[in-house]
Amino acid sequence: LSLSASQPLNPSAPRSILLRARTMVQDRISRQTVLLGMAGSAMMFALIILSSTATEANYPTELEDVGNNAVTGKALVKCDRSKINDENFATTGWKKKDLCTAEAADTGSHFVCVNLPTDFWVKTGQAKDEADAEKNWPKSGPWCICMWAYANYLRQEPDFVDEVKCDATNSWVLQKYNKGITSQCNALMSICKKCGLSDKACPESC
Repeated sequence: LSLSASQPLNPSAPRSILLRARTMVQDRISRQTVLLGMAGSAMMFALIILSSTATEANYPTELEDVGNNAVTGKALVKCDRSKINDENFATTGWKKKDLCTAEAADTGSHFVCVNLPTDFWVKTGQAKDEADAEKNWPKSGPWCICMWAYANYLRQEPDFVDEVKCDATNSWVLQKYNKGITSQCNALMSICKKCGLSDKACPESC
């Protein structure tokens, strides 16, 4: 007995044959429905995988994207301490190579290269007093400072922006400052103006 889902049943056939034929047709329809469902699920899964892969490919990590560039858009130059006589702090930067490189592991965000003023460590609350600063903290000269400490000191001394070294300051500051916080917005705006930036991250006002 050979039947297809579209083949009509003969009403004059014996009842047992009709029932058997109907069962065979229903079974075939069920199998086809299951197969179609499985094929649809497999196709949907493949589309999800392809979509996920494309998304990952289109969005590189922050370090690959901007971690070794200056705010000027060019490769970082050294925040050079080679001319500073400081045995305890001869080099600066997260990797101590006189470069303000950016990495997620650097929770202190030491991205801003400045020429340190003598009272920096005290005014930012990192040293207890002048004696502590002189004994336990880096001497004046180029240093990769925490971007949050830059905002803190700038709030107290607006002319501090003049000490920023643009070609040695990491471009991560353009993305990491929160423009919704006044001190951070002012810090970002000061760097943008000092370095003549027209980046979309630069605020016009705070």
